[in-house]
Amino acid sequence: MSSLAEIQRSVSPPDESVFTPERQLHGPALDRFVNRHGRAFVVLHEHDGRAHVERSFYLRRESVFWLPPPIVREHPDAQPEVAVVFVDEASSGFALVIIKGDADVDDDEHPGWLRVRVRSVASHVTEGFRF
Repeated sequence: MSSLAEIQRSVSPPDESVFTPERQLHGPALDRFVNRHGRAFVVLHEHDGRAHVERSFYLRRESVFWLPPPIVREHPDAQPEVAVVFVDEASSGFALVIIKGDADVDDDEHPGWLRVRVRSVASHVTEGFRF
């Protein structure tokens, strides 16, 4: 299982003019930022293309996230790609992490939960932001 930092290094960011290496969270800082949030914004796409965003708690181990059963029940026809977004804002600036992955309903470790296997990670921190 790869770490979030390894995945971030191996995948090109969505916009290289914004997600520059010097403005990214790296290694342990990326893990600390994601782990300090108990909830994240979850973006699902319905089959008709409409996006649905909701805030949800999650479980995480390395590069796998689990989202609770209500998401599965409320959006049974969602497309398999899911984005999990973390954002932190302060007077000194903001930090943002966008994680995208392929989702399926877990039958093993957390039955009924939506398992998201991370495919890409993009992060951006404004100058001066401290967490």
